[in-house]
Amino acid sequence: MATVHDLIEVPCVHADTTLGPVNGNLVGVLDNVSSFDLNDIASDRGDCIVIGVVSDRIDRVREPSGSGRFTLGNGTDRSFDPGCEPDLSIVFPTVSHRGDIRRFIVPNDSFGM
Repeated sequence: MATVHDLIEVPCVHADTTLGPVNGNLVGVLDNVSSFDLNDIASDRGDCIVIGVVSDRIDRVREPSGSGRFTLGNGTDRSFDPGCEPDLSIVFPTVSHRGDIRRFIVPNDSFGM
């Protein structure tokens, strides 16, 4: 079973948007989300993912189309750029559950989040 660490839930994913608790637009960070299907979240559209005790399918996975950055909890800025698999710095999966759409940001482990 694969585990996704630091699945960041956000209400939307748009270019030129600052997401975070200060802006009130960060839903939360989910740790240890699991999947029997997941092997590379960037290409796992349609795979099953378990969030808490609810099992859903990944509807869509978007790759970054431009550069962006994270500010870590310690104030360190880390940037990401568009890329191609298997070297993506970040992906944006979308999961639907009974009509609810949940959007996530998944940074790779190099961010140390």
